[in-house]
Order: sequence, then C-alpha cells, then structure tokens
Amino acid sequence: MLPYLLSFYLLLSLIQISYSLFFVKSYKKISKLSQTPDLNKAISYSIIICGKNESKNISKNLPSFLKQIKKHKESEIIFVNHRSTDNSKEILYKLQKKYPHLKILEIRTGQPQKIFGKKEALLYAFSEAKGKYLLLSDADCKVYHKNWAENWISWMEKHNADAGLGLGIYKNNAGLLQKFIQFETLQSYMQYGSYAMQGNAYMGVGRNIAYKRKSIEKIMHDQLFLDYYLKEMSGDDDLLIQYLAKKQNNILPYFSKTQSTITNPKSNYKSYKKQKIRHLSIGKHYDLKDKLNLGFYALSIGLWWLLSTILLLFFVLNPYLFNSLYFLFSIFLFSIALIFKYLNYSKWHKMQIKEEKSITFVFMEWLWSLYHLINIPNIFWKKNNSWK
Repeated sequence: MLPYLLSFYLLLSLIQISYSLFFVKSYKKISKLSQTPDLNKAISYSIIICGKNESKNISKNLPSFLKQIKKHKESEIIFVNHRSTDNSKEILYKLQKKYPHLKILEIRTGQPQKIFGKKEALLYAFSEAKGKYLLLSDADCKVYHKNWAENWISWMEKHNADAGLGLGIYKNNAGLLQKFIQFETLQSYMQYGSYAMQGNAYMGVGRNIAYKRKSIEKIMHDQLFLDYYLKEMSGDDDLLIQYLAKKQNNILPYFSKTQSTITNPKSNYKSYKKQKIRHLSIGKHYDLKDKLNLGFYALSIGLWWLLSTILLLFFVLNPYLFNSLYFLFSIFLFSIALIFKYLNYSKWHKMQIKEEKSITFVFMEWLWSLYHLINIPNIFWKKNNSWK
C-alpha cells in the first residue's frame, strides 16, 4: 500500500511544483505589465463608490479619493448614497462644499425598488458617469497615492485595456483571522491575475477595478445580459468581467502596491463568513472551464496536504520505517514542493502591505484548503439574498 501512496504523493507534489512555477512566471509578467507609464494628455475619469449606511467610512476614506490629482476638468467622484438611514447624506453634502467635483446620487429608502442589492446603485452610477474611464472602489477603502486615478488612466491608455483588474488589499492587523484573510486575498489575486494574463479573465474585485466607459455602455444596451445579471444579488463585477471576456475585450491585471486600495479586514468570523458567502455564491455562474481550473487547483492543494498528513501519521505509527527509503523519499518530496511554494508566495507577498514571515504561509495554506472544503455548499448551492 505504501508504494501506491508514495506514487500518488509524487504526482501531487509534481502538480504543486508546476503550479508554483506557473504563478512565479505570471508574477514576473504582471510586474512588468504593471509599470505605470507617463501620460501628458488630460483624459477624464469618473471614480464610482456606492455606499449604504457608510457615514463613518465616508468621513474617514472618501477624502483620499477627493484629493486625487485630476488633469481633466470634467473628472468627477460619484458617490451613490444607497437607501441609507444614517447621516451619510449630511456628511456627503458637507464634503461637496469643499470638493465641488463630488457628484452625489441619492437612492432614498422610500423609492420603488426594481433592482435589488448593490447593482441598483452601480447601474445608476454607470448611467450618470461622464468620464472616459470608470474607476470603481468601495466606501470602506482608501488610497494612499495622490496619482492613483491618473495612474489608472495612463496605464489603461497605454495598454488599450477595456477593463483593468487592480489590487484590493487589507491592513495587516494582528490575529489568526486577520492573517488568514491576508493569505486568502493573496490566493485570490494570484489566481485571477495569472489567468487574466492568459486571456482567461473570470473576476475582479469591486474595491479596485477600472472599465472603459464604452465597454460598460455596450453592457447597458444588452438587455439579455442585464436580465441575467440582475437575477443575482452578488457578482457585481465578476459577471461584468466574464461578459467582457466572452466578447474578446482586452482585460489585464494592474498589480502595483502603490495602486492598491486598502481596507480593514473583518474583525470577527461571523462578519467575514457573511462577506465570503456573498462572494462565493457567484461561483456557480462561472464557466465550466473556470470552475475546473479553480476547483482542480484547490483540490490538488487539499489532497497534497491530506496525503502529507496521512504519511506523517503512518511513519509515526511505524517508527521502524524512519531509516527506510520510503521515509526519505517522502521527506524529499514534501521539502521540494514546500520550497517551490515558498518561492512563489514570497514573490506575491511583496504586493501586500507587510510581508509575512517565511513560515506563516505553511499553516495558512493548510487552513485555506480546509476553508474551501467547508465552503463547497456556498460555492455551488447557497443563494445570497443581501448586500448589507
């Protein structure tokens, strides 16, 4: 039995090494692609942020967007105050006195509602935006670079991109949950960025994504897609990216630490779980090819860690095998695969605010594989019914 287990372990280890090499290669391509060019001409943009009962975040985060350098006089910041019951409205109008380019769109609580969730606010903003490019973020995010918007425009122009996939990273707070959120975020952008480089974009994060307005206008005129899009509460950006990808639009990752949006991670498991259920529930609408790619990657990691654990327990229960070639071969495979994993993660961690210690990812990857096993029902069956 042991020889068969080791044969399977060899196969799984080779798969892990192959994935590590693939992602390292993708990292190098994305890093080269993400260099920000200089752009002398002025081009208009619309920064779009939707918020519901976000008074605290508006005061804290919105000024970082309002202070963005804008070369074109028609560039604007659109905030959709979506059925809020707090004092968001008062704070927004106070900010507008200081920043006249802040455009406030109101959807009041008593208005008839035909579209549910964030998509109601998002589609309203799309219909009102005037910029050549639409830059999307969230109310709980901020940016630290005053040229964040202009850099997006320069990069989109240089690469003639119809959509740009940015980084939305979290502050590196203390605690196990916070560390896991950091690692899960890394896994996410490592995958969607790498596959986008292959011409297989399947998602983006609404915290930091850019669209050419003409691309969005095409979507807005496709009633068949809009009917499908509005059926789901979640998938605000994933479904848009998938639509554009199917139409052969140019969708590329723009991964630069200075271009990241930054937010605080959820502070407790309950709120984090609610957030992830919303994000994962759209997975059932992914194309079969994307499901297989993502599923096989997660499954291969889970099986590799499972078999590593089984082999460890087997040798512990049979200590006379510690001097055998079987044990040495197992240790060799585990060490080689782990080295390649570390080399890969050490590259991608450079995009985080604070890089983790070298050993952290080992435990986090094990947790990540367990997390996917637990969330299978949310990915394939559970329907999300709320935005906030």
